[in-house]
Amino acid sequence: MGRFQYKRGETPLDGFTIEHGLGVGGFGEVYYATSAAGREVALKVLQNYEEIELRGISHCMNLKSPHLVTIFDVRQNDEGDSFVIMEYVQGPSLRVLLDSAPDGLGPTKAAFFLREMAKGLSYLHDAGVVHRDLKPHNVFYEEGFVKIGDYSLCKSMSASHRTGHTMTVGTVHYMA
Repeated sequence: MGRFQYKRGETPLDGFTIEHGLGVGGFGEVYYATSAAGREVALKVLQNYEEIELRGISHCMNLKSPHLVTIFDVRQNDEGDSFVIMEYVQGPSLRVLLDSAPDGLGPTKAAFFLREMAKGLSYLHDAGVVHRDLKPHNVFYEEGFVKIGDYSLCKSMSASHRTGHTMTVGTVHYMA
């Protein structure tokens, strides 16, 4: 796992110790970390498009649903690096489940995932937020719950047709 900038035992953010890397994406790196009090968290260090990520996260900061990965806080370290502190989901992503089932999930499991994802998306939409990057990598399964995560591209819905966005970011194959 040489692709991660932080190693086990390092504390890039005061009060949080890195255990291991979880993933690298277009916006940064995600780590499994523990707080000084022992809370398990996913710690995302922002590396690219920080303004876009922070705007998306701000729309979802106080949302509470069993179908969404919870965001606990956003903080900066002494070097000015931004970190998103989130719920750590131990279960696999939908991408991992799909990759491990070459013949597909089957109709029952597929219907379950679609129904549960719809609950999370419905909650977001009721809160006036559209996800904009729903893909198997951002959907997780843990203890009977399907959870949607990665709010980097979330956008608050408004009546305005002008967004002010001048850059397209995201995963091309999953964009609407």
